[in-house]
Amino acid sequence: MVIAMGTPDRSVWHMPAMPLESRVFDTPLTKDDIENWQLSAFLQSAQNRRALGLVTYHEQVVKDPPDFLLGINGESPFSVELTTFSTSDVSRQRADEIRTLGRTLEQKIRDNAPEFPHLRGRVIGLSEMRSDRTRPKKRNKRQLTQLIDELLAALKIDRGVVNRNWSGSMGYPPDSPPQTVPAEIAQQGRVFIHDYHIEVNPTGNPNAAPKVNAAVQLDVRIDELRDRLVTAVNRKDRATNEILLISTGVPDKQGYVMSGDYWIFKFIFDLRNDGLAINPVHLKQVIVHHWGSNEAFVLYQRMGSRRLLDNRKWPEPTNLSPSSS
Repeated sequence: MVIAMGTPDRSVWHMPAMPLESRVFDTPLTKDDIENWQLSAFLQSAQNRRALGLVTYHEQVVKDPPDFLLGINGESPFSVELTTFSTSDVSRQRADEIRTLGRTLEQKIRDNAPEFPHLRGRVIGLSEMRSDRTRPKKRNKRQLTQLIDELLAALKIDRGVVNRNWSGSMGYPPDSPPQTVPAEIAQQGRVFIHDYHIEVNPTGNPNAAPKVNAAVQLDVRIDELRDRLVTAVNRKDRATNEILLISTGVPDKQGYVMSGDYWIFKFIFDLRNDGLAINPVHLKQVIVHHWGSNEAFVLYQRMGSRRLLDNRKWPEPTNLSPSSS
């Protein structure tokens, strides 16, 4: 559950600790790769919804802006500029450190597989549970390397996997477990190193390479997101650009997608509905799309101008507002 705190105009949404990212591409991506995947995913979604005609001209512009020229149904091409929004844009420090830890741990474990035979077929959950206000002090490069070495040393010990059905395995009736959890059960598959919790769980595939899921609580400040969004639109509002496509959930250069990006998509939708103060001079349409999904909406449409996305044929997202308290 994502929880809102503060006044409506300066609310902070707390995203509880969850796996931060998943890898969707095994090889690194170039800037051109990312832009092509970003645009093609949107075009496919729009055509699936019949909100976009036949692409009859497609050119990735070498000297952008714009990023692309797109002709639809034989008409003169649209000039299309791209940009992205991610959880890391509004909670950068928290996300960057835990992602670095998770990615480095996974790579080192896989590169030194003989030292971690017990981790094959298992997933390691690495989490830091504090809020943004009480987070551990940011580590420098040397301190981060030392922490990684300590985490690796702890993972060389086979502590088994977390037993989530411990009462049954200990012979207790499922409807009347004891008041306390036996220490040997509570500690099974778990260890705490400095500020970080480690949990080891089976993947269901005993031959799978070890995987690390890094998790952290993130705070998203809506006023900061609003300011960044307005700034991004203004920065892309040039005479060379007709259409601005803003995408959330786009893979980064290492092929990872941030799981919290879907919430960013929802927050931008709410900002638009609350009345977002954007009035570009040159842009005719601003579209927001969540990569890998069929969900998109028009953030801005200039009256009387032609449109790339026919939002009259694309039903707007529903039930996007997060749970709040």
